[in-house]
Amino acid sequence: MVFSGRPSRACHACRVKRLKCDRVKPGCTQCARKRIECPGYRHTNELRIRDETESVARKVLKPARAKGDLFQGSQPDIPYPDVSIATRQHLHFGSLSILNTATDNNAICYFMSSYIVSCPFQEYLPGLYARCNLDEDALSSSVRAASFATFAQRSGHPGYMAEGGRSYVLALSRTNAALANPTTALLDQTLASILLLGVFESTVFPGAKSPKEWTTHLLGASKLLQLRRLKQFKSDAGPQLFTHTANNIRASCIQREVDLPADFQAVYDKARPFLDPKDPGNRIGLILEEAVRIRARLSNLTDDTLYDLFYEAAIIERKAAAFMKDDNPELAYTIRSKENTPSWAYLNIAYHYKSHRASKHCNTVRMIRLFLLEVMSAGASLAAKEMQNQTDTKSSTERVRDLSYIAAFKEDAFELYWRKIFPFL
Repeated sequence: MVFSGRPSRACHACRVKRLKCDRVKPGCTQCARKRIECPGYRHTNELRIRDETESVARKVLKPARAKGDLFQGSQPDIPYPDVSIATRQHLHFGSLSILNTATDNNAICYFMSSYIVSCPFQEYLPGLYARCNLDEDALSSSVRAASFATFAQRSGHPGYMAEGGRSYVLALSRTNAALANPTTALLDQTLASILLLGVFESTVFPGAKSPKEWTTHLLGASKLLQLRRLKQFKSDAGPQLFTHTANNIRASCIQREVDLPADFQAVYDKARPFLDPKDPGNRIGLILEEAVRIRARLSNLTDDTLYDLFYEAAIIERKAAAFMKDDNPELAYTIRSKENTPSWAYLNIAYHYKSHRASKHCNTVRMIRLFLLEVMSAGASLAAKEMQNQTDTKSSTERVRDLSYIAAFKEDAFELYWRKIFPFL
Protein backbone atom coordinates (compact mmCIF):
# COMPACT_ATOMS: atom_id res chain seq x y z
CA MET A 1 0.00 0.00 0.00
CA VAL A 2 1.39 3.38 -0.98
CA PHE A 3 0.53 6.78 0.41
CA SER A 4 -0.22 9.20 -2.42
CA GLY A 5 -0.67 12.41 -0.50
CA ARG A 6 -3.84 14.18 0.56
CA PRO A 7 -6.57 14.33 -2.10
CA SER A 8 -7.10 17.57 -3.94
CA ARG A 9 -9.79 19.83 -2.52
CA ALA A 10 -10.80 21.03 -5.99
CA CYS A 11 -14.18 20.14 -7.45
CA HIS A 12 -14.48 17.12 -9.73
CA ALA A 13 -14.70 19.19 -12.94
CA CYS A 14 -11.51 21.12 -12.13
CA ARG A 15 -9.66 17.95 -11.14
CA VAL A 16 -10.48 16.28 -14.45
CA LYS A 17 -9.28 19.31 -16.44
CA ARG A 18 -6.39 19.92 -14.00
CA LEU A 19 -7.50 23.49 -13.45
CA LYS A 20 -6.84 25.65 -10.43
CA CYS A 21 -10.06 25.66 -8.44
CA ASP A 22 -10.77 28.59 -6.11
CA ARG A 23 -13.16 26.36 -4.05
CA VAL A 24 -15.80 29.07 -3.73
CA LYS A 25 -19.06 27.82 -2.22
CA PRO A 26 -21.57 26.73 -3.34
CA GLY A 27 -19.81 26.51 -6.75
CA CYS A 28 -16.35 27.45 -8.02
CA THR A 29 -15.66 30.33 -10.40
CA GLN A 30 -14.25 28.04 -13.10
CA CYS A 31 -17.53 26.16 -13.42
CA ALA A 32 -19.47 29.42 -13.38
CA ARG A 33 -17.43 30.74 -16.30
CA LYS A 34 -18.13 27.58 -18.28
CA ARG A 35 -21.82 27.85 -17.35
CA ILE A 36 -21.91 24.34 -15.94
CA GLU A 37 -23.16 23.16 -12.60
CA CYS A 38 -20.32 22.76 -10.11
CA PRO A 39 -20.37 19.16 -8.76
CA GLY A 40 -19.21 20.37 -5.35
CA TYR A 41 -16.30 19.34 -3.19
CA ARG A 42 -15.44 16.03 -1.60
CA HIS A 43 -14.25 15.47 1.96
CA THR A 44 -10.46 15.49 2.26
CA ASN A 45 -10.07 13.95 5.69
CA GLU A 46 -9.38 10.57 4.12
CA LEU A 47 -5.98 9.40 2.92
CA ARG A 48 -5.72 8.19 -0.65
CA ILE A 49 -4.28 4.67 -0.60
CA ARG A 50 -3.36 2.81 -3.74
CA ASP A 51 -2.65 -0.92 -3.92
CA GLU A 52 0.79 -1.35 -5.51
CA THR A 53 1.27 -5.04 -4.65
CA GLU A 54 1.39 -6.21 -8.27
CA SER A 55 3.68 -3.39 -9.33
CA VAL A 56 6.13 -4.14 -6.54
CA ALA A 57 6.06 -7.84 -7.34
CA ARG A 58 6.91 -7.18 -10.99
CA LYS A 59 9.86 -5.04 -10.06
CA VAL A 60 11.21 -7.58 -7.59
CA LEU A 61 11.08 -10.31 -10.23
CA LYS A 62 13.03 -8.20 -12.74
CA PRO A 63 16.67 -9.24 -13.18
CA ALA A 64 19.14 -7.16 -11.23
CA ARG A 65 20.85 -4.37 -13.08
CA ALA A 66 24.41 -4.75 -14.21
CA LYS A 67 26.92 -3.01 -11.99
CA GLY A 68 27.94 -0.71 -14.79
CA ASP A 69 24.46 0.82 -14.91
CA LEU A 70 24.89 2.24 -11.44
CA PHE A 71 27.35 4.77 -12.78
CA GLN A 72 25.32 6.04 -15.71
CA GLY A 73 23.47 8.65 -13.69
CA SER A 74 20.08 6.95 -14.12
CA GLN A 75 17.71 6.67 -11.19
CA PRO A 76 17.05 3.26 -9.64
CA ASP A 77 13.63 1.70 -10.00
CA ILE A 78 11.37 2.88 -7.21
CA PRO A 79 8.62 0.50 -6.06
CA TYR A 80 6.12 3.36 -6.02
CA PRO A 81 6.88 5.31 -9.20
CA ASP A 82 3.64 7.28 -9.25
CA VAL A 83 3.94 8.75 -5.76
CA SER A 84 5.67 11.95 -6.86
CA ILE A 85 3.09 12.53 -9.60
CA ALA A 86 0.20 11.80 -7.27
CA THR A 87 1.67 14.04 -4.61
CA ARG A 88 2.15 16.83 -7.14
CA GLN A 89 -1.51 16.62 -8.05
CA HIS A 90 -3.07 16.05 -4.69
CA LEU A 91 -0.85 17.37 -1.90
CA HIS A 92 -2.04 20.66 -0.46
CA PHE A 93 0.78 23.14 0.09
CA GLY A 94 -0.27 23.97 3.60
CA SER A 95 -0.11 20.43 4.91
CA LEU A 96 2.75 18.04 5.53
CA SER A 97 2.68 14.40 4.53
CA ILE A 98 3.11 11.93 7.37
CA LEU A 99 5.68 9.96 5.42
CA ASN A 100 7.60 13.08 4.39
CA THR A 101 8.35 14.37 7.90
CA ALA A 102 11.69 12.57 8.09
CA THR A 103 12.61 13.75 4.61
CA ASP A 104 11.79 17.35 5.56
CA ASN A 105 14.11 17.10 8.54
CA ASN A 106 16.88 15.52 6.48
CA ALA A 107 16.69 18.18 3.78
CA ILE A 108 16.61 21.10 6.21
CA CYS A 109 19.36 19.62 8.38
CA TYR A 110 21.53 19.15 5.29
CA PHE A 111 20.91 22.74 4.23
CA MET A 112 21.60 24.22 7.66
CA SER A 113 24.55 22.05 8.67
CA SER A 114 26.31 21.42 5.34
CA TYR A 115 25.19 23.64 2.47
CA ILE A 116 25.35 27.08 4.09
CA VAL A 117 28.52 26.57 6.15
CA SER A 118 30.51 28.55 3.57
CA CYS A 119 27.74 31.06 2.81
CA PRO A 120 26.73 34.32 4.51
CA PHE A 121 23.48 32.55 5.46
CA GLN A 122 25.36 30.77 8.23
CA GLU A 123 25.76 34.01 10.16
CA TYR A 124 22.07 34.82 10.55
CA LEU A 125 19.70 32.25 9.00
CA PRO A 126 19.65 29.64 11.82
CA GLY A 127 18.59 32.31 14.31
CA LEU A 128 15.87 33.70 12.04
CA TYR A 129 14.55 30.25 11.21
CA ALA A 130 14.34 29.29 14.88
CA ARG A 131 11.97 32.21 15.50
CA CYS A 132 9.74 31.89 12.42
CA ASN A 133 6.23 30.43 12.25
CA LEU A 134 6.62 27.08 10.50
CA ASP A 135 2.99 27.02 9.31
CA GLU A 136 2.45 30.53 7.97
CA ASP A 137 5.82 32.25 7.66
CA ALA A 138 7.32 33.02 4.23
CA LEU A 139 10.77 32.24 5.60
CA SER A 140 9.87 28.66 6.51
CA SER A 141 8.58 27.97 2.99
CA SER A 142 11.66 29.56 1.44
CA VAL A 143 13.93 27.45 3.63
CA ARG A 144 12.08 24.30 2.59
CA ALA A 145 12.29 25.24 -1.09
CA ALA A 146 16.03 25.90 -0.94
CA SER A 147 16.62 22.85 1.27
CA PHE A 148 14.83 20.40 -1.03
CA ALA A 149 16.44 21.88 -4.16
CA THR A 150 19.96 21.57 -2.78
CA PHE A 151 19.20 18.18 -1.22
CA ALA A 152 17.91 16.96 -4.59
CA GLN A 153 21.09 18.18 -6.24
CA ARG A 154 23.13 16.34 -3.64
CA SER A 155 21.16 13.07 -3.70
CA GLY A 156 20.06 13.05 -7.34
CA HIS A 157 16.47 12.14 -6.40
CA PRO A 158 13.90 13.93 -8.62
CA GLY A 159 11.19 13.66 -5.98
CA TYR A 160 13.03 16.08 -3.71
CA MET A 161 13.22 18.67 -6.48
CA ALA A 162 9.47 18.32 -7.06
CA GLU A 163 8.86 18.90 -3.35
CA GLY A 164 11.15 21.92 -3.49
CA GLY A 165 9.14 23.28 -6.42
CA ARG A 166 5.91 23.04 -4.43
CA SER A 167 7.52 24.83 -1.50
CA TYR A 168 8.89 27.43 -3.91
CA VAL A 169 5.42 28.27 -5.24
CA LEU A 170 4.12 28.60 -1.69
CA ALA A 171 7.14 30.70 -0.69
CA LEU A 172 6.53 33.06 -3.63
CA SER A 173 2.93 33.53 -2.58
CA ARG A 174 3.80 34.16 1.06
CA THR A 175 6.70 36.47 0.21
CA ASN A 176 4.50 38.55 -2.10
CA ALA A 177 1.92 38.78 0.67
CA ALA A 178 4.62 39.94 3.09
CA LEU A 179 5.86 42.55 0.62
CA ALA A 180 2.32 43.88 0.18
CA ASN A 181 2.17 44.69 3.89
CA PRO A 182 4.18 47.83 4.81
CA THR A 183 5.05 46.33 8.20
CA THR A 184 6.14 42.83 7.23
CA ALA A 185 7.92 44.07 4.09
CA LEU A 186 10.64 45.64 6.24
CA LEU A 187 11.29 42.58 8.39
CA ASP A 188 14.57 40.70 8.27
CA GLN A 189 12.66 37.49 7.54
CA THR A 190 11.21 38.95 4.34
CA LEU A 191 14.59 39.95 2.92
CA ALA A 192 16.04 36.58 3.91
CA SER A 193 13.15 34.88 2.09
CA ILE A 194 14.02 36.74 -1.11
CA LEU A 195 17.65 35.64 -0.86
CA LEU A 196 16.58 32.04 -0.26
CA LEU A 197 14.35 32.14 -3.34
CA GLY A 198 17.49 33.12 -5.20
CA VAL A 199 19.22 29.98 -3.90
CA PHE A 200 16.41 27.84 -5.28
CA GLU A 201 16.52 29.58 -8.65
CA SER A 202 20.29 29.42 -8.99
CA THR A 203 20.11 25.70 -8.18
CA VAL A 204 17.28 24.93 -10.59
CA PHE A 205 18.60 27.19 -13.37
CA PRO A 206 22.37 26.51 -13.36
CA GLY A 207 24.74 27.95 -15.91
CA ALA A 208 27.01 30.86 -16.64
CA LYS A 209 24.18 33.28 -17.38
CA SER A 210 22.38 34.95 -14.53
CA PRO A 211 18.87 33.47 -14.41
CA LYS A 212 16.11 35.95 -15.05
CA GLU A 213 14.19 34.97 -11.91
CA TRP A 214 17.26 35.43 -9.70
CA THR A 215 18.00 38.80 -11.27
CA THR A 216 14.42 39.93 -10.71
CA HIS A 217 14.56 39.00 -7.03
CA LEU A 218 17.88 40.79 -6.56
CA LEU A 219 16.50 43.95 -8.11
CA GLY A 220 13.58 43.68 -5.72
CA ALA A 221 15.97 43.14 -2.83
CA SER A 222 17.84 46.29 -3.87
CA LYS A 223 14.59 48.27 -3.65
CA LEU A 224 13.91 46.68 -0.29
CA LEU A 225 17.28 47.88 1.03
CA GLN A 226 16.15 51.42 0.21
CA LEU A 227 12.84 51.00 2.04
CA ARG A 228 14.50 49.51 5.11
CA ARG A 229 16.75 52.58 5.40
CA LEU A 230 19.10 52.88 8.36
CA LYS A 231 16.73 51.11 10.73
CA GLN A 232 17.84 47.79 9.25
CA PHE A 233 21.18 48.07 11.06
CA LYS A 234 19.55 48.04 14.49
CA SER A 235 18.80 44.31 14.43
CA ASP A 236 21.41 41.60 14.92
CA ALA A 237 20.92 40.19 11.44
CA GLY A 238 20.47 43.53 9.67
CA PRO A 239 24.12 44.33 8.79
CA GLN A 240 24.77 40.75 7.68
CA LEU A 241 21.66 40.75 5.50
CA PHE A 242 22.71 44.03 3.92
CA THR A 243 26.23 42.78 3.10
CA HIS A 244 24.87 39.49 1.75
CA THR A 245 22.35 41.25 -0.49
CA ALA A 246 24.88 43.83 -1.69
CA ASN A 247 27.42 41.20 -2.74
CA ASN A 248 24.72 39.18 -4.52
CA ILE A 249 23.74 42.28 -6.48
CA ARG A 250 27.37 42.85 -7.45
CA ALA A 251 27.78 39.24 -8.56
CA SER A 252 24.64 39.53 -10.69
CA CYS A 253 25.96 42.71 -12.34
CA ILE A 254 29.20 40.94 -13.27
CA GLN A 255 27.25 38.07 -14.80
CA ARG A 256 25.10 40.47 -16.81
CA GLU A 257 28.05 42.74 -17.74
CA VAL A 258 26.32 45.86 -16.41
CA ASP A 259 27.31 48.54 -13.95
CA LEU A 260 25.82 48.84 -10.48
CA PRO A 261 22.41 50.54 -10.32
CA ALA A 262 22.68 54.16 -9.23
CA ASP A 263 20.01 53.79 -6.55
CA PHE A 264 21.83 50.82 -5.02
CA GLN A 265 25.11 52.74 -5.00
CA ALA A 266 23.40 55.63 -3.21
CA VAL A 267 22.01 53.30 -0.55
CA TYR A 268 25.37 51.63 -0.05
CA ASP A 269 27.17 54.98 0.36
CA LYS A 270 24.75 55.92 3.15
CA ALA A 271 25.09 52.51 4.80
CA ARG A 272 28.88 52.31 4.70
CA PRO A 273 29.43 53.97 8.14
CA PHE A 274 27.27 51.26 9.72
CA LEU A 275 29.21 48.35 8.20
CA ASP A 276 32.18 46.72 9.89
CA PRO A 277 35.26 47.66 7.80
CA LYS A 278 37.15 44.64 9.14
CA ASP A 279 34.49 42.14 8.10
CA PRO A 280 35.83 40.01 5.20
CA GLY A 281 32.50 40.16 3.40
CA ASN A 282 32.51 43.96 3.39
CA ARG A 283 36.16 44.12 2.31
CA ILE A 284 35.55 41.70 -0.55
CA GLY A 285 32.47 43.70 -1.50
CA LEU A 286 34.57 46.80 -2.17
CA ILE A 287 36.95 44.83 -4.40
CA LEU A 288 34.01 43.20 -6.15
CA GLU A 289 32.42 46.60 -6.69
CA GLU A 290 35.47 47.84 -8.59
CA ALA A 291 35.59 44.61 -10.60
CA VAL A 292 31.95 45.20 -11.59
CA ARG A 293 32.88 48.54 -13.13
CA ILE A 294 35.77 46.98 -15.02
CA ARG A 295 33.49 44.24 -16.36
CA ALA A 296 30.83 46.73 -17.45
CA ARG A 297 33.37 48.91 -19.27
CA LEU A 298 34.79 45.93 -21.15
CA SER A 299 31.56 45.65 -23.12
CA ASN A 300 32.01 49.25 -24.39
CA LEU A 301 35.78 49.34 -24.75
CA THR A 302 37.34 52.03 -26.97
CA ASP A 303 40.90 53.03 -27.81
CA ASP A 304 40.60 56.08 -25.57
CA THR A 305 39.74 54.00 -22.50
CA LEU A 306 42.10 51.09 -23.13
CA TYR A 307 45.03 52.45 -21.12
CA ASP A 308 42.87 53.60 -18.21
CA LEU A 309 41.13 50.25 -18.02
CA PHE A 310 44.43 48.37 -18.04
CA TYR A 311 45.93 50.40 -15.20
CA GLU A 312 42.72 50.39 -13.15
CA ALA A 313 42.62 46.61 -13.38
CA ALA A 314 46.24 46.50 -12.20
CA ILE A 315 45.44 48.71 -9.20
CA ILE A 316 42.43 46.61 -8.20
CA GLU A 317 44.46 43.42 -8.61
CA ARG A 318 47.05 44.77 -6.17
CA LYS A 319 44.28 45.47 -3.66
CA ALA A 320 43.04 41.90 -4.04
CA ALA A 321 46.58 40.57 -3.62
CA ALA A 322 46.97 42.66 -0.45
CA PHE A 323 43.76 41.13 0.89
CA MET A 324 45.25 37.65 0.43
CA LYS A 325 48.45 38.65 2.24
CA ASP A 326 46.64 40.32 5.12
CA ASP A 327 47.36 39.06 8.63
CA ASN A 328 43.69 38.49 9.39
CA PRO A 329 43.60 35.41 11.67
CA GLU A 330 40.19 34.39 10.33
CA LEU A 331 41.58 33.99 6.80
CA ALA A 332 44.88 32.38 7.75
CA TYR A 333 45.71 29.04 6.17
CA THR A 334 48.53 26.52 6.13
CA ILE A 335 49.96 24.50 3.26
CA ARG A 336 49.25 20.82 3.67
CA SER A 337 52.07 18.31 3.61
CA LYS A 338 52.69 16.24 0.50
CA GLU A 339 51.37 13.14 2.29
CA ASN A 340 48.05 14.91 3.02
CA THR A 341 47.73 16.58 -0.38
CA PRO A 342 45.16 14.96 -2.72
CA SER A 343 46.38 13.79 -6.10
CA TRP A 344 44.08 16.19 -7.96
CA ALA A 345 45.47 19.31 -6.26
CA TYR A 346 46.69 21.99 -8.68
CA LEU A 347 50.51 21.96 -8.82
CA ASN A 348 50.35 19.48 -5.93
CA ILE A 349 49.58 22.32 -3.52
CA ALA A 350 46.65 22.23 -1.08
CA TYR A 351 45.67 24.72 1.62
CA HIS A 352 44.06 24.06 4.98
CA TYR A 353 41.73 26.76 6.30
CA LYS A 354 40.23 27.34 9.70
CA SER A 355 36.69 27.26 8.31
CA HIS A 356 34.70 26.73 5.14
CA ARG A 357 33.74 30.40 5.26
CA ALA A 358 37.39 31.45 5.16
CA SER A 359 38.08 29.24 2.15
CA LYS A 360 35.05 30.74 0.37
CA HIS A 361 36.32 34.26 1.00
CA CYS A 362 39.80 33.46 -0.29
CA ASN A 363 38.52 31.63 -3.35
CA THR A 364 36.23 34.54 -4.19
CA VAL A 365 39.18 36.92 -4.16
CA ARG A 366 41.19 34.48 -6.28
CA MET A 367 38.48 34.40 -8.92
CA ILE A 368 38.45 38.21 -8.98
CA ARG A 369 42.23 38.23 -9.39
CA LEU A 370 42.09 35.75 -12.25
CA PHE A 371 39.57 37.96 -14.03
CA LEU A 372 41.71 41.06 -13.50
CA LEU A 373 44.86 39.29 -14.66
CA GLU A 374 43.10 38.30 -17.86
CA VAL A 375 42.07 41.92 -18.40
CA MET A 376 45.62 43.12 -17.78
CA SER A 377 47.13 40.54 -20.10
CA ALA A 378 44.65 41.21 -22.90
CA GLY A 379 44.96 44.96 -22.43
CA ALA A 380 48.75 44.86 -22.66
CA SER A 381 48.66 42.84 -25.87
CA LEU A 382 46.02 45.02 -27.54
CA ALA A 383 47.69 48.26 -26.54
CA ALA A 384 51.13 47.18 -27.75
CA LYS A 385 49.72 46.02 -31.06
CA GLU A 386 47.73 49.22 -31.52
CA MET A 387 50.72 51.43 -30.83
CA GLN A 388 52.95 49.51 -33.23
CA ASN A 389 50.37 49.93 -36.01
CA GLN A 390 50.17 53.68 -35.47
CA THR A 391 53.90 54.41 -35.20
CA ASP A 392 54.26 55.74 -38.76
CA THR A 393 51.65 58.45 -38.33
CA LYS A 394 52.97 59.89 -35.06
CA SER A 395 55.58 62.48 -34.17
CA SER A 396 58.96 61.57 -32.75
CA THR A 397 57.89 62.61 -29.26
CA GLU A 398 54.83 60.38 -29.43
CA ARG A 399 56.94 57.51 -30.75
CA VAL A 400 59.35 57.75 -27.81
CA ARG A 401 56.45 57.82 -25.40
CA ASP A 402 54.80 54.83 -27.09
CA LEU A 403 58.06 52.88 -27.14
CA SER A 404 58.32 53.38 -23.39
CA TYR A 405 54.74 52.15 -23.07
CA ILE A 406 55.56 49.07 -25.15
CA ALA A 407 58.61 48.33 -23.01
CA ALA A 408 56.50 48.62 -19.88
CA PHE A 409 53.81 46.39 -21.38
CA LYS A 410 56.40 43.76 -22.28
CA GLU A 411 57.71 43.82 -18.73
CA ASP A 412 54.19 43.55 -17.36
CA ALA A 413 53.38 40.73 -19.78
CA PHE A 414 56.40 38.76 -18.56
CA GLU A 415 55.29 39.25 -14.97
CA LEU A 416 51.71 38.33 -15.85
CA TYR A 417 52.90 35.13 -17.47
CA TRP A 418 54.35 33.88 -14.21
CA ARG A 419 51.48 35.20 -12.15
CA LYS A 420 49.02 33.29 -14.31
CA ILE A 421 51.00 30.12 -13.61
CA PHE A 422 51.23 30.90 -9.89
CA PRO A 423 48.34 33.35 -9.45
CA PHE A 424 47.87 32.81 -5.72
CA LEU A 425 51.44 33.20 -4.44
